[in-house]
Amino acid sequence: MPAVHSVLRDRNTNSRLCPGCTRSIVDRRGCWDREQGKCTQCASIARATAQLPRSKTCSTCQELFPADQVTGDPGQQRCRNCVKCELCTGCKKIKKRKWFWKDPSRPNVGRLCKTCSHCRDKPKARNAANRARAEEEGRKYCIVGQHFVEVQECIEPETGREFASCLACVQRQRENRERRRRDDEAEQDDEAALDDGPADGVEVQTSAS
Repeated sequence: MPAVHSVLRDRNTNSRLCPGCTRSIVDRRGCWDREQGKCTQCASIARATAQLPRSKTCSTCQELFPADQVTGDPGQQRCRNCVKCELCTGCKKIKKRKWFWKDPSRPNVGRLCKTCSHCRDKPKARNAANRARAEEEGRKYCIVGQHFVEVQECIEPETGREFASCLACVQRQRENRERRRRDDEAEQDDEAALDDGPADGVEVQTSAS
């Protein structure tokens, strides 16, 4: 049994008003679809739209695909082309997953990196070239600050220990690490205080508005 739709009519001509395109439709055979309650043009568009498969976005290439061509958990849904690929955060290119393992010659072993092997090798090659240049000049190349320094600037006076970076960058690195540790401890203390709630026998006072 076809669905019953309420009919809107034009006040002046008393002809039907299509709820889709809001056009005045003449009561003539072939101009109105009773099943959809719309004009034949809007009804055909509605049927064609309903037959289209639901689309989803691939989290890797960010393109729309039919729902049956995208697999994975919400937030990690990938199309068939990107199932075995990853997006490099360095060069922003989609490459095969084997280039994202720590050792590309041994895939599925170790951890999966966020950058491809090419982007990881570039800073290594640059540091090696700078270290070789520094040795020729009788200096050292600071890995942390990425600048050339004298050899004495990398030796700790108290212990005589020689660092790969200058003492200024090493000290700055230690301070940042200590600051992050204190922030993490303070955040954990705040979360513990919120979880514990007010102590027993302590009345929580609220200010009257």
